[in-house]
Amino acid sequence: MKITRIIVLIALFTSALNAQEKEVDCDFNINRAYYHLEGNEFFKKDKQKAIEYLTPCVETENPVAQLMMGRVLLEEATEESYTKAFKLIKAAAKQDNAIAATDLGILYKYGRGCKLNYNKARKWFEKGFELGNTKAAYLLGYLYLKGFGNIQQDYTKAVSWFEKSDYPMAKYWLGICYYYGYGVEKNVAKANELLKTNFDTVKGANISEASKNSEVINVEEIKHIINEEETATSAEVTKQQLNGVWEGDLLFFDWSATHIENKIPFKITTKYDKESDVLHITTTIADKKQNVDFTKLDNSLYFNDFTVELPHSSFSKNIPSVLEHQLLSSDVSIKQFNSETYLTGNLETYVSAWKESGVPIRFVLKKKKKLENSEEELSEDALAALSKQEDSFIKLYPNPFEKDVIVSYSLEQPANTKVTITNMNGLREKVIKPLASQETGNYQYYVEGTDLPKGMYVVTILVGKERKTRIIIKK
Repeated sequence: MKITRIIVLIALFTSALNAQEKEVDCDFNINRAYYHLEGNEFFKKDKQKAIEYLTPCVETENPVAQLMMGRVLLEEATEESYTKAFKLIKAAAKQDNAIAATDLGILYKYGRGCKLNYNKARKWFEKGFELGNTKAAYLLGYLYLKGFGNIQQDYTKAVSWFEKSDYPMAKYWLGICYYYGYGVEKNVAKANELLKTNFDTVKGANISEASKNSEVINVEEIKHIINEEETATSAEVTKQQLNGVWEGDLLFFDWSATHIENKIPFKITTKYDKESDVLHITTTIADKKQNVDFTKLDNSLYFNDFTVELPHSSFSKNIPSVLEHQLLSSDVSIKQFNSETYLTGNLETYVSAWKESGVPIRFVLKKKKKLENSEEELSEDALAALSKQEDSFIKLYPNPFEKDVIVSYSLEQPANTKVTITNMNGLREKVIKPLASQETGNYQYYVEGTDLPKGMYVVTILVGKERKTRIIIKK
């Protein structure tokens, strides 16, 4: 019995000695793992070897090892590895590791290994900053700069956080804020100091500057269309109303959606097939045409696989001036101003390279005036003459006429309409447009008049139950 007890005691003592011999030196292991992850002249880059060093320390819940292992797993970029990485980094963050707290905020910001949650991202960035990581201050400023999710966009808060950070990108965005005067008083000299640039004045940042060279829409029109919402159609914008050629600009706003920083020409060509009730859309952005696959729901268009390259305001050679954007959706609205019809919308975009939403983008397009019953476009002379007849419901050009004539009118609401031209005795009637419903908008019709005898005629437009008339003379 004594011998047995001695053997047991010896075994227990030996086990304790072995455990002490095998106790992990995590400082040593973490250093070795770091060298194998980074690689140098003495250590060959070897991720698997690094994992072997980190694993026993992760098992002892060492926060630095948890953070490093989490980052290794993030590089694998699979859903499973993201989930494992999130758990490890969260465990390290809860042990008050400043870098882990900041990394956890980043995971929440992008929804990696967890549900995307900007509020939780903000919480952990704040924690990371409290623990001493100034990169977290930059990330907080970035959230307020762009106003992601339900975080209220606020330049003043963004600037305040950028000023607390020594992270390079914090200085970059702070420089941009000084350049445009976002959240601080505009100071180009300060912006140049931060951005390492040599600007003399500020470019863009207001409607007049961004629009002064527009060939299609002038400053007054853009200001009115953007600022005046009461003229927008409240009813659903129909496919028939969208039919036509629309030209104007894509307007790139700042993150508060109040300052235009850039603009480029934009054109939408739509063709509506009444029989099949199908609307075909082709866009032209910077001379590049693209057929668009979309689904229309009420006053919104939802795009399928629609990517375009769009300009990006860059103040550094390391940041691209052109970014690929995925166009996700757009609302659409039709407005009337100075007898012109405009199509406007707010584009929702996503920048894949940055895994975040793009800047606020709006389009303001003017409908190109085209004859309803002809492929011919209205001449400048015809447009000028018709525009001078504002007081008349029926606008005619020319009057008197020799061969052909243009009949123009505008509808403020949908109605059944019919357009005819009749000689004075009413014996000879020519139907220009048969009775049919029309949407709100401007309409122009071409009338072949070579077969009409000389004399006086009456142009009649039936609008619902109301009859509009105007005299015209054939020379």
